[in-house]
Amino acid sequence: MNLKKLLSTFLWVLILVISVPCLAYEGLTVKIGYAQGLELYHQSSILKETLEYLQKKIPNYRFELLPISSVDTQEDIKKEKIDFLIAPSNFFVELSGGIPFTHLATRIFDGTKDPAKTVGSTFVVRAERNDIQSIKDLRGKNCAASLPDSLGGWLAALGEIKEHGFDPDNFFKTKNFTQFQVPDVLNSVLSGSSDVGILSTCILEEAEALGMIEKGSLRVINKKTDDLSPIHCARSTQLYSDMSFVSL
Repeated sequence: MNLKKLLSTFLWVLILVISVPCLAYEGLTVKIGYAQGLELYHQSSILKETLEYLQKKIPNYRFELLPISSVDTQEDIKKEKIDFLIAPSNFFVELSGGIPFTHLATRIFDGTKDPAKTVGSTFVVRAERNDIQSIKDLRGKNCAASLPDSLGGWLAALGEIKEHGFDPDNFFKTKNFTQFQVPDVLNSVLSGSSDVGILSTCILEEAEALGMIEKGSLRVINKKTDDLSPIHCARSTQLYSDMSFVSL
C-alpha cells in the first residue's frame, strides 16, 4: 500500500496549514483522530508510522492520536476537538452536513491511479466446502465479519448480495461481528464456527504472506475475473474509496 505517498501528501498539507503561525504556536498539540475498530495491523503500520514521521519532520508540534467511536462519531470529534481524522471513507457519510471537513488524501494501492476503486470485500470459505460455490449458496449460512460499519469488512459485501437480487438484511442465518478480521474472522471460518467470512480486499493475501494461515486453506467465493481491476488481490465485490485523511 502506498504509505509513503500518503505520508508525503499529509506532511506537505500540514506544513501549509501550520507553517505561517509556527512561531506563534510553537508547542501546540495537533490532535489526529482515527476510527476506533481499525484493524490491528492498520494501527501499527499506518497510525504509528504516521505519528513518528510527523513528529520527526515537524518537531515544534506535538502530535496526539485519539480513537474516535464509530457510534458517537460527531460527539467524540467535538469533545476531543480533533484537528484531523483518519477513517474509512464511509465514516465521512455521517459527518456530511454535521461537521465541516476538507478531504486531503485517500490511501491507494501501489500501481493504482483511481482512489475511488481501492477497497472491497472478499467472501472466503474453507477450501473443502464444495457445497458453497456461489453467493446463492451462502444464503442461510453463518457469517463472520469485523464490524457492521466496516466498508470492506461488511458493507461492500451487502451491496454485492443486493446486486444478486437477495435481501442483504435477511440473507445470513447468523452474523458474528468479531471486530478484527485478523485473526478473528479467519479463525472463525477455519475452525468451522462460521461458514463464510467477509474480509476487506487483500487481507487474505496478507495473512497468507505472513504465514498466519496456510495458503490455499481458504477459497474465494464470487471471485471477480475482469481485467479492469486496479488491484491484484482477489475480490468478491465492487471497489470503493479506502481510508481517507481529512482536516476538520
